[in-house]
Amino acid sequence: MSVFLQIVLINLAVSCDNVGVIAMATRGLPDRQAAIMRRLGIGLAPVFTLAFIWAAGRLLDISWLHLRLLGGAAMLYVTWQMLKDGACCGTSVCAAGTTGSAAASSPSAAPAPAIPCSCAGRTRLAAVSILASDLTMAMENAIAVLSVLSEGGRVPDGQGFLTAAFSLLLCLPALFWGSGLVARMMEEVPAVSSLFAGYMAYTAVTMALQDESVVLFLSAIHFRHSLPAAVAAGILTAAAGCDMRREQEARAALCRTGAPRRPRGLPLLPYAAVLIYALSTVHVFFHLAKGPVIGGIGVSPELMFGFTPSGADAVRAVGAPPHLLSLFTCLLAVRSASSGAGRARPWSAFRLVCIHTAAMIILYVLLCGAGFFLLFGPGILSPLDLLCRLVLQILLHWSYAAVFSALAVPVKNRAAATILGIFCLMTEDILVDVFCYSGHLRVLAGFLPEYYIHSLSFCPLSPILAVRCALAAGIPILLFSTVAKRRQRAVRAAV
Repeated sequence: MSVFLQIVLINLAVSCDNVGVIAMATRGLPDRQAAIMRRLGIGLAPVFTLAFIWAAGRLLDISWLHLRLLGGAAMLYVTWQMLKDGACCGTSVCAAGTTGSAAASSPSAAPAPAIPCSCAGRTRLAAVSILASDLTMAMENAIAVLSVLSEGGRVPDGQGFLTAAFSLLLCLPALFWGSGLVARMMEEVPAVSSLFAGYMAYTAVTMALQDESVVLFLSAIHFRHSLPAAVAAGILTAAAGCDMRREQEARAALCRTGAPRRPRGLPLLPYAAVLIYALSTVHVFFHLAKGPVIGGIGVSPELMFGFTPSGADAVRAVGAPPHLLSLFTCLLAVRSASSGAGRARPWSAFRLVCIHTAAMIILYVLLCGAGFFLLFGPGILSPLDLLCRLVLQILLHWSYAAVFSALAVPVKNRAAATILGIFCLMTEDILVDVFCYSGHLRVLAGFLPEYYIHSLSFCPLSPILAVRCALAAGIPILLFSTVAKRRQRAVRAAV
């Protein structure tokens, strides 16, 4: 691909992000004023970009400035602000706020609750927001263009500068014509803003990983997967944007009707993280299957995890450390139990968490099974054994959900409940090791789900082990059932 075409594509991609930020900054302004400010913002962006190209092209030779690392951090900050604004702008939160103000001006209409919105009252700050967006995006655009123009960190010559200027001017009419279209798309299709945020996070992580100090550090720890890491960051950011928007919709429904309601749809962020985690797990097993030598000692999946990877053994990977699925269960349980619906109906919230937890485990096992089958073959298939292991793993994670939900019901602060749940996971892991290595305390390990997760991963499945696992998983669920019933009786008494 020619340098000119690469610069055009880079400018279009980064400018689309800029157009999205400008569209959100001018939302709520009169149509004429919003159109003028959008055009000024788009027109000033190439000027700032050329200025940064001229300056940064000479500053890139100074390695201690770490412009790529700073630029990536700045772009991540802009992405976060864009996610927060995009979660509210254009949703029913804004509509409810507008309706509330209109109803207040009409004496005959019933007063509607006024819902605060991050896009309300931005008339005075729109110009400042557009200027900050232009400067930040121009810096990112300049660094991206310099990565194409400069070779080995050298400053681009005059011909390269003219190529960049001509390509930026060539993109200007398309951006002028597309600014209104992007603004309408962001209002009509909420997922567009989340896709923009995902691409910005991908670009920011890619830029930060290209810094000289970061490259040296990654080489020292033998990390050679910068591109998958950037793609994973983009996927997770886009999923987080969708989840934040659904949370705003749920809050708007709560303010309008007064009745708590869960946001509709699946929580995309945990499922996206499970997808990336499964692919990473398959990659780790594939790397270990090659017999690498670490610290002078040859390692293998049998040595590290106790089983030979195959399509039939995919369910054992659920219990292979680190237990990221337990962490996802903790986050989902705390999020559901600390919501308005979770406090009013804790058992319904727990049932929803169980559904999502089972779905994540099944998705993880299917992805690992497909990867292991392609890389290592089907293995010895025992349907009854696989089904029993899968059911028991799901029951164990349901017991985690019960514990975390029981902790989150009395704790009003969601962050405190999350930290407490993570602390319980860490403490349980330590206690399992202590009890297992102490012969007279080994019986106490049988009450902890972590013990059976390891057993299902490393040991053959027996009827006694299955019964003990089911009992250990059922005890926390029964305890949570008692807590949930007391909570529901307290809510009914208060009503």
